[in-house]
Amino acid sequence: MLARLTLVAALISITAQADPPPDPAATVRGYFAALGNNDFKRALSLTQGDAQARTEHMVGTLHRQAAAAHARVELKVKKVEVSPPAAQTADGTPVPVEVTFYIEVIGKKWIFSRVARKLAGRAQFLVASASPEPRIISIEGKLAE
Repeated sequence: MLARLTLVAALISITAQADPPPDPAATVRGYFAALGNNDFKRALSLTQGDAQARTEHMVGTLHRQAAAAHARVELKVKKVEVSPPAAQTADGTPVPVEVTFYIEVIGKKWIFSRVARKLAGRAQFLVASASPEPRIISIEGKLAE
């Protein structure tokens, strides 16, 4: 009985150590998935610092513009290409993740909807993976509207 418990404890220990490090690209994909589902709280939860401030500003601006037009706004992520990040370092250095994206901002008023704006471009997301769940700490890029 003691031998079985020892074996089970050893297997659990090996399994816990074998967990792969968090994937920075998955965090970035999750961010765009949250935007595409208009789950802005989830998108913000995947960010911190400068990236969080930039996301709050973008979402706030879209909501203010929609409110000024007495409309609602939705985001439709049409295309996201996430390049595999460079190898992660053990010291927790942020990992750059390159992204190409195309997002349509849909304005809705009454029963009508139309594309109000198109956000397309390339960006570099810096993902810090020091915590159990990686966070996007910086978003640098250019929009081609």
